[in-house]
Amino acid sequence: MKKYLYLLGIVMIALILVSIPYSYGMESELNSNQLYEYITENHIQNIKKICSNDFCDYLRSVRLEESIEIFKKKYQEYIALKIGEDKAYEVVLKGFPITDIECF
Repeated sequence: MKKYLYLLGIVMIALILVSIPYSYGMESELNSNQLYEYITENHIQNIKKICSNDFCDYLRSVRLEESIEIFKKKYQEYIALKIGEDKAYEVVLKGFPITDIECF
């Protein structure tokens, strides 16, 4: 009888684990070229900081479009120091992943 209770417990735990939805953090693969559209479509306001992997920076303008362009330039300077100027230009042109958007 004891082994049936253990088996029932294991099956119940497995069913509970299967029913928990997996969280992906940011649901979509967001890159810097889609950032403005993503923010306006999702009505995100009071943005404090935007992060891309190991680089984070505050928004530095009142206008969102201008803030994003400043963020891209800062990221390009960061990548240029890290891997070179030509590669940095290519990364910014293709778009780089946005991993976090922090709000107030």
